[in-house]
Amino acid sequence: MNLKTVRQTALSASIAALFLCAGTLSAEKSMKGHKGMKGGMMMEKMHEDLDLSKDQAAKMKVLHEKNAETMKALHAKLADDAKRLGGLVKDKASDAVLAAATSEVIADHRLITEAKMTHQDAMQGMLTKTQYAKVLVKMSAPMEGMEMGKGMMGKEDAEDKEEHEYKTKK
Repeated sequence: MNLKTVRQTALSASIAALFLCAGTLSAEKSMKGHKGMKGGMMMEKMHEDLDLSKDQAAKMKVLHEKNAETMKALHAKLADDAKRLGGLVKDKASDAVLAAATSEVIADHRLITEAKMTHQDAMQGMLTKTQYAKVLVKMSAPMEGMEMGKGMMGKEDAEDKEEHEYKTKK
């Protein structure tokens, strides 16, 4: 592999990571003001839907609180690293510097994924097979108003609709 190919690969990876992070960060920001169920209400609904015992409910509460702290820290690190990467791209940093910063952002995403799986494994250990199956079904279903191809409010994004109409007219 020649130096030009390495530079192009590093730059492509940097740009992809930046877009990935920008999407994650904008989704987080847009959900901050969301007036949906808050953590406590969601926990109550989950306890009700799963018919948890008092012992299970107590263990789940501790698990979710610990997970929330972990995820908050991981997402904060991701936001910082993505902001740094964005600055490096803007400043036209060298390929080596971009590659290192890109690797850091990708590592952040991996840590978040690993934390999610650790949380899932812990939940599976606390719940009956039926309860855990209900959790998976609920988690796998699209959130109301968040179907594929629709915006945050459940409506098609105007730009997507215009682009689709433009392509179909050709």
